[in-house]
Amino acid sequence: MLSPESAPTDKRARLDYIDGLRGIAILLVLMTHIWTLSGAPAYPIHFGKIRFLLATIPAVGYIGVDLFLVLSGFCLAWPFMINPGYRDRNTIWQFWKRRVIRIVPAYYASILFVFLICFASVALLKMLPAHLTAGKPTTINEIPALNEIGPHLLLIHNLSSQHASTLNGSYWSLGLEFQLYFLFPLLLELSIRWGVWRTLAVVLLIQLAFSIAVHSVIDPVSLEGYEFVLQKSVFARVFEFCAGIAAAHVVAKHAGTSHWLTAGKGLGLGLLALGTGFALVNLFPHVDTIVDVLWAVGFALLLCAGCKAGSVQHRFLSHKILVRIGVMSSSIYLIHVPLVERFSYLTRLVIRPGSAFIIGIVIGAPLIILVGALFFRLVEEPALKLNRKPKVAA
Repeated sequence: MLSPESAPTDKRARLDYIDGLRGIAILLVLMTHIWTLSGAPAYPIHFGKIRFLLATIPAVGYIGVDLFLVLSGFCLAWPFMINPGYRDRNTIWQFWKRRVIRIVPAYYASILFVFLICFASVALLKMLPAHLTAGKPTTINEIPALNEIGPHLLLIHNLSSQHASTLNGSYWSLGLEFQLYFLFPLLLELSIRWGVWRTLAVVLLIQLAFSIAVHSVIDPVSLEGYEFVLQKSVFARVFEFCAGIAAAHVVAKHAGTSHWLTAGKGLGLGLLALGTGFALVNLFPHVDTIVDVLWAVGFALLLCAGCKAGSVQHRFLSHKILVRIGVMSSSIYLIHVPLVERFSYLTRLVIRPGSAFIIGIVIGAPLIILVGALFFRLVEEPALKLNRKPKVAA
């Protein structure tokens, strides 16, 4: 286990607590998709005349994607922050080569997996008793159109409302992340020349200006695909990515003026930002622009505070179960939606949505994690080995 006090010069070295954060991110995403696809049960709780919907908690698990974006910026920037010589030894071509090897093989394999699951679902539905499926429409018996494959292979599917949420509901963020890679060399260079905080401020202004412009001229209710194509596009989410770069700078240089960010104050501010975002989601559902910034700030601060070796948060995030799930999180993310769809559909054939959600959490989630572990071992792990390079000199 590594700590900032002994920052590694080996870019391959892992920070356990970062994998722990990945584990939390995928568990949040998994919880939300199980809740949604099991019928989105409300779970009302009454305190006298006050009625509180517990559904807000599983519904907000989508912020796991925000956490993934922050972690992506951190992990890409980390080797540059801990070893200045690493920048001089790597070219744009080498950067892209590693990114393609890291993402594309597992991603393409998951597309094949989606089609296999779809064909299997069609066969399974034919074998189910007719009285169970009567009057219960489903989309799990549909085979994706072949014209969906091209945009997905090129990772541009999120640029079109016709393709953004098809094939696999989680793929939209793969396209977004891949497109953010185009900005990474520029953001890194600006961080070095201008300073991390000035660059982060400029990126924030750009994102706010873009989001405000979009919201002022477009009616999101009447525009199909608005959420994926515009609200979740590169310029609407780049601040989260850049916040991860800033967090890498803080963790690598924590002995300087930003030391307080890695201490208890950083943890407190991070939790405050996330709590404020949660409150705004409940009170003012249409403040996405501000809430996305709060998620980014909150997760970046937790990332900084988690680096402090020996702290409660560091020990929690470095727990071996969270770390192991985090290591496999990309594989789980790639294959979980089609599995959740089918598990939830079969469960809801015999029980109510509320019970289906509980069964999905208690039984479905562990099974999906096991399938993700198998996918990781057979597909993603071999690709990761291709990216291993000799140590970079300090």
